[in-house]
Amino acid sequence: MIGYLNGTIRHIGSESCIVITGGVGYEVYAPARTIQHLVLGETTELYIYTHVKEDQLKLIGFETVVEKDMFTAILGVNGVGPKTALLILSSGSVNDIQAAISEANVSFFTQIKGLGKKNAQKLIIELKGKLGSIQELDLTEKEKSYPSDVVTALMGFGFLKRDVIKTLSSLDTTLPESQLIKQALQHLGKA
Repeated sequence: MIGYLNGTIRHIGSESCIVITGGVGYEVYAPARTIQHLVLGETTELYIYTHVKEDQLKLIGFETVVEKDMFTAILGVNGVGPKTALLILSSGSVNDIQAAISEANVSFFTQIKGLGKKNAQKLIIELKGKLGSIQELDLTEKEKSYPSDVVTALMGFGFLKRDVIKTLSSLDTTLPESQLIKQALQHLGKA
């Protein structure tokens, strides 16, 4: 199996690139952010996940080992294939994905094409157990001073819990809940 490539970028497509190394051109699929960082004619190094199926062999490249490990973990979830795993990695950084998992942010995953609410929940449950190295976000101290209904309502609009807590920390939390939600939405909308 191929685990690493170092070579010159010969072609850049929307989902893949061709890396020339040792006189051989390898087609490598990659997350959107990785593709955007590539420069035609320049040397690059990619950590490779080799996906083998009965009828195909596909190389998937990542800028870091951490991205490759996250891809492998996502791929380990029953029902998630390499295409969906790549879309997940294209939707945010590894830190964004880890935060979405630790915060059980279903809306982060449901925005990804082909990933419904049930599969997003399944993904969160399975990955939360597998990714033991994830640092849990310590929001418990700050959260106690905010009405849970307000936090839940704002998260219902699709905002991340950490962003909601950060916004609420700058507002007057003695206001009625409806006014607090309105002000928070104004601040979150500008961010």
